[in-house]
Amino acid sequence: MIAGAVLASAQIVLAAPPTGDFSFVPAVPQPGDPVSFSATAEDDDAPVVITWDFEDDGLPDSAGDSPTHTYDTAGTRTVRMTLTAGTDVTEVTKVIRVNARPTAAFGFAPAAPEVGEQVSFNAATSGDDTGIVAYAWDFDDDGAYDDGAGVSPTHAFTSAGDQTVGLRVTDGDGITDTVSRTLTVTANPPPVARFTASDPRPEIGQSVTFDASTTTDDEALAADDYAWNFDADPAVDARGVTVSFTFSTSGAKTVTLTVTDADGATDTATGTVTVNAAPTADFSFTPVAPQPGSSVTFRATATDDAALPAGAYAWDTDGDAIVDFNDGTTAEVTRSYPTPGARTIRLRVTDSDGTTATVTKVVTVNARPLADFTVTPGTPRLREPMKFTSTSRDPDTATAADPDGNLTYAWDLDQDGAYDDSTAAAPTLPTGYATPGIKRVRLRVTDNTGATSDKERAFEVQEVAPIGSFTFSPANPLPGQVVTFRSTSVPSPGAKITSLEWDFDGNSVIDATGAVVTHEFQTAGPRTVSLKVTEDSGGYDAHSAVVTVNAPPIAAIRFAPPSPYVGDAVDFASLSRDPDGYLASEAWDTDGDGAFDDATGKVAARSFRTAGAHIVRLRVVDGLGAAAVQSVTVNVVRRPPPPKPELDVIEPGIRLSLVPGTTRIRRLHVRAPKGAKIKISCKGRGCPRRKASSTRSRGKLVRVRWLERRLRAGTKIVVAVTQKGKIGSHTTLVIRRSGAPRRVRCLMPGSAKPKRCPA
Repeated sequence: MIAGAVLASAQIVLAAPPTGDFSFVPAVPQPGDPVSFSATAEDDDAPVVITWDFEDDGLPDSAGDSPTHTYDTAGTRTVRMTLTAGTDVTEVTKVIRVNARPTAAFGFAPAAPEVGEQVSFNAATSGDDTGIVAYAWDFDDDGAYDDGAGVSPTHAFTSAGDQTVGLRVTDGDGITDTVSRTLTVTANPPPVARFTASDPRPEIGQSVTFDASTTTDDEALAADDYAWNFDADPAVDARGVTVSFTFSTSGAKTVTLTVTDADGATDTATGTVTVNAAPTADFSFTPVAPQPGSSVTFRATATDDAALPAGAYAWDTDGDAIVDFNDGTTAEVTRSYPTPGARTIRLRVTDSDGTTATVTKVVTVNARPLADFTVTPGTPRLREPMKFTSTSRDPDTATAADPDGNLTYAWDLDQDGAYDDSTAAAPTLPTGYATPGIKRVRLRVTDNTGATSDKERAFEVQEVAPIGSFTFSPANPLPGQVVTFRSTSVPSPGAKITSLEWDFDGNSVIDATGAVVTHEFQTAGPRTVSLKVTEDSGGYDAHSAVVTVNAPPIAAIRFAPPSPYVGDAVDFASLSRDPDGYLASEAWDTDGDGAFDDATGKVAARSFRTAGAHIVRLRVVDGLGAAAVQSVTVNVVRRPPPPKPELDVIEPGIRLSLVPGTTRIRRLHVRAPKGAKIKISCKGRGCPRRKASSTRSRGKLVRVRWLERRLRAGTKIVVAVTQKGKIGSHTTLVIRRSGAPRRVRCLMPGSAKPKRCPA
């Protein structure tokens, strides 16, 4: 501070610049959209003048507090608002982003889709400066973009014609754009379903093949596109181009094929298969038990699901082993059979579809029973007890144990014509007949089919009569053997026997007379011999007995081996038999001593110590004592010596080369199997001092250097190669100017002398 100075003070007040702000709408305008600006400004000292620079080029574009401006292009714009109050100026700037509207665009494939075919849409060609955030699709042309989303959706149209598809895209600022395109959807031609059946009229249980390979479509069909229904229910019974099905019931069956292609188009084909029920064949016949020669009527009782056509029946009634169906074509046929026995009868029925059914039945032609009986005694006396024994038989049911089968009996013993005196097989009259004379007894037998047969026998009841009887020997004669018969008959009291008459062959012709007679039976089997005894009172008796002529047994032998070696076991087997009985014993003589004491039974065995012919005998005896002997010759041979084993022959390799035109050996090599012994010797006046060499082969070439020199013509070189268990080689080489011919022989094992080699 200056002393004495007076200080003065002043206050300077600086004016504040104007203040303000502005806003605009829309916040993110699009090109061409008007943007409205709204400004607020104030100043303490002076009014505020507001000017605008919308293009950031330093030039005012508008003034006022609420101007509008339109931007033609997208991009970022700096807006400058200038506030002027007197000399004071304030600038407020803000950035406006003019957003480019997104561009909606899309493509699709296929260009001409069919109904039901999936169409792929692609909106990847849509664009935006900041990126599209949403895609919305309108496939049903209802103005609502609610049918799909995303860049590449798919859609299938259900109807043909022009279809308008719209796309709306939205960018990150919510700005949208829409586009629509029209595509033409064509109708998808459905497949044409067709099929055939392998048999349109099958049988029940028969497999039928259905073939839909003639079905057509504009695109390839898969096996699962074929759906079959065979039973008229909603369920699919099979899938595939070719399927098989078996119907379990008869009648008309509707077969449905539904074919669906890849686009969902379908077609249906139907067909009818008539399942044929096989006819039912049956027949009856009368009488049910016909007799030989009687007529049998056969009646068909066949049925079918439809009327049987004419000629539906075919009969095989001849009962032979040949199935020929040539014996009638009508529903009723007749036939007779001359002989008894079972006959196989066949009926074949063929319906209108060609389906057949066959039934087989057996008709038994019943042989009429054969009634017969014996009377004991054959020549009865007054009041002598009598017995009548049935010998009847039924050829149809007779067996060895029950020759009369299932016969029933009815007797007329009192000669009144009525079969009412007995039903037994062997009735008796304990007191015989009270009056003499010719009596007639009748028997009626009935089999299980009702067929009958009658037999009558007449005999004389005498007041007095002799008693006939005889013996014979041997008890069981052989064919051709002499049999002696002796009468042991006794006359009635006070009477004498006047004649003895013999019948040996049952023909009621007298073959011999006398008390003692002989006879030879030429064939085997039972023979009934009868003797008629007559006495001087006029009475007579007949006595018979059965002589069993025994067929001798047949002895037979088989043995193996057929040509045995000495010491080999030979097996013998009896093939003997007895034609009318059984063999009681079989005894063997295998050592040729004449005694059948070496074996018994069906088999025997023996080995022979010497070669030559050996006799073996077999004696067989049947149940009645008849014997037969059979002998065989066994030729025993010596056993041949065992064959000698074949030995391998050693084949050495000998290489000898001479100097041409000379007898000089240039090179001599010998090769032999490994382990073989090689012995080389020189024979002749031209040999060197060393006459021989020996070595054991190692399987390689052995060079014989001591012989590689000039030798005189005619000198012999011997190469012997031997090895245990093999045939050795003995090779002689003769030296000549023209070469060295060789002679090869063999050395047998254990021998030093060469021999001709085996073939």
